[in-house]
Amino acid sequence: MKKIVLFVVIIAFATTITNAQKIKFGSISKEELEEKTYPLDSTADAAFLYKEKRIHYEFNSSQGWSIITEVHEKLKVYTKKGFDYAQKRVNLFESGGSDEKMYSIKAYTYNLIDGKKEKVKLDKKQIFTEEVTKNRTLKKFTMPDLKVGSVVEWKYTTSSPFITYLDKLILQNNIPIKKLLNAVRVPEYFVFKKHSTGYLPINLKQTKKNRIELDLVENVYTIDSKDIPALKPEPFVSNINNYRSGLELELSYIKFPNSAAKNYATTWEDVSKKIHLSPSFGTELDKSSYYKSQFEALGLTGKSENEKIITLLQFVKNKVKWNNHNSIYTEKGVKKAFKEGTGNVTDINLMLVSLLRKAGLSANPVLLSTRNHGIALYPTLKGFNYVIAAVKGANGDYILLDASEKYSSPNTLPLRTINWEGRMVTKDGRSMSIPLTPRTYALEKNMISVKFDEEFNAQGMLNSTSTGLNALIYRNKYNHLKEEDHILKLEDKYNFEIDNFRVSNKANTLKPVTHSIQFTSDNYVEKING
Repeated sequence: MKKIVLFVVIIAFATTITNAQKIKFGSISKEELEEKTYPLDSTADAAFLYKEKRIHYEFNSSQGWSIITEVHEKLKVYTKKGFDYAQKRVNLFESGGSDEKMYSIKAYTYNLIDGKKEKVKLDKKQIFTEEVTKNRTLKKFTMPDLKVGSVVEWKYTTSSPFITYLDKLILQNNIPIKKLLNAVRVPEYFVFKKHSTGYLPINLKQTKKNRIELDLVENVYTIDSKDIPALKPEPFVSNINNYRSGLELELSYIKFPNSAAKNYATTWEDVSKKIHLSPSFGTELDKSSYYKSQFEALGLTGKSENEKIITLLQFVKNKVKWNNHNSIYTEKGVKKAFKEGTGNVTDINLMLVSLLRKAGLSANPVLLSTRNHGIALYPTLKGFNYVIAAVKGANGDYILLDASEKYSSPNTLPLRTINWEGRMVTKDGRSMSIPLTPRTYALEKNMISVKFDEEFNAQGMLNSTSTGLNALIYRNKYNHLKEEDHILKLEDKYNFEIDNFRVSNKANTLKPVTHSIQFTSDNYVEKING
């Protein structure tokens, strides 16, 4: 009986291996180079001819477990717009002295020159490293010698010490994918839950495999698909990645031999408590001595709730400038950020929460995920990357504040933060969901009057008023410009010549921003045969 069972298992593995067969690096055919359009989508600017990702765990007696990811991708470029896809961006994280690494990079551009295949190698000098935040770096390269019709190919390996997190498997792109192969091998000690997104069916097969050198069994997840259509961004979609077909593996628990299981599956309440208990979050909120003298000088005694909120929001915005770093933890710490005048978003908004509490207001931090970061499908520390402040008003409503944004105002947050819901964390570490959607519409009102002379030359007046988020966007777009540059941009936008121009409330974020324009134009009317 045991022999029969063993035979069945072998057959299952043989099937998996056959279906998940790799394509050899460098196997570029003349037909691929000659191809003018993608057969299944003639509008495609580029297409992945092959897209492979293999993930497995490695064990080192001195360093413990790590996650190894091997990537191999082959791309065909059909138009000049397709050049944008012939580049690679890989985010690498560092925390507590442990960091992710990228190595074994190998990449070529292939072209058909006078009927012969020629290839150009990516030079190591063309691979760049950019520091994005204190904890994140970006490895990037763009393929050389690109032409319409080029085929580019790269492969590389990454290693990560963060063994509780597996990257989401993205199974759909902005361009078509001819063949896709994903294989994840997980030691039996690590137990994951599966979450899928998108509308495309996922061809997932799960099997088991003996790992002889480590004397354990691996769970093997394989996705072997072909002819995957593109998912192109549509207007008004904040982050198209939220809608791509994909598979996310969430760690449920780890159980090593002769050890108790360590659970990782949590609720949002658990995640919020863990963040609150961090020395770089909850402990920072308790600090207040560093601003004592300046707080007293603000003269808040006797002021209304609304006046206190506006005064403290403006005080923090003037005192500390955002360094464009996002995080759920402080970077410098509130005291150092206050002293140096710069900090990340958490340095700034935890400082604001502390000041609001000092003023006797019911204030708490709110954890959220920015639009670019996406929407978390399940409770995880990786689900958040940003912090704002919330004050509970006398009427029970919450007023949302972001002091990292120069032109924000109460309940007018920057667009990057308006992403469904956040999680407010109270003093005792409890949490509750907070909607981030604005309660009032952002408006832009335009009134125009025009008169024409006998030659149909136009003279007119345009009065424009923007409120809420539209006012914030207007100020960010134009306030840093000199007046002559501002006028040039408006002339390009409206296709007229500006004779007189005036802006009101450029910096006063509590009022609508308005501009009045006197203009002339000879382009509005065309005479045809009388």
